Amino acid sequence: MVTKITFQKIKHFKQAFSSAVNVLIVSLYSILTTAISTQLAVVLVFVFVAPIAYCQSSNCQGVLKVAKDRNTKSVSTNGTYYAMEISNTGSATAIYNLNAVNVNSSCTNNDGTSTSTNVNLTIQIVDTNLQTISTISIPAGETVRFLVSVKPPIGTPYSKWNCTQIIATSTSCAGYSIDTTLHTLVSDPTQE
Repeated sequence: MVTKITFQKIKHFKQAFSSAVNVLIVSLYSILTTAISTQLAVVLVFVFVAPIAYCQSSNCQGVLKVAKDRNTKSVSTNGTYYAMEISNTGSATAIYNLNAVNVNSSCTNNDGTSTSTNVNLTIQIVDTNLQTISTISIPAGETVRFLVSVKPPIGTPYSKWNCTQIIATSTSCAGYSIDTTLHTLVSDPTQE
């Protein structure tokens, strides 16, 4: 009998709570549809949303670059590595997804030659232990190093350029990314 009474009380509470929530929603709707509440809504947006947006923007600040600003290298058939540095200048730990994209058609070759003959290279992003990575976590105020492996596929013509954009996209700040472009010249191993 105690169980039956308990279930009845729970059912009654659930109905009463549901009714109270519905009344609250209707009341809020009617308040927000008046001219005064529109002004209030604008104020509430500035009071509650603006600090969140500011806080998010201060958490989403970073710098991605090649170590010692060496964005240009030549590569033989054996390949080469670019040492990369990503710095978190924000106020909270940042996590980035890392990608490499051939951007031959939208870059400028360092020697001024046409990009129409640029070649695609095999690109791999690895940590300092040469393990493949696709995300990286950086504590606030810290800099983390990683490497970009660049290797010409078999049969790639010599004396041709490649432009690869390295992109770090924030996982916590929508639309925020940082990038840098690598310029790689495929060298003729017989002339090294």
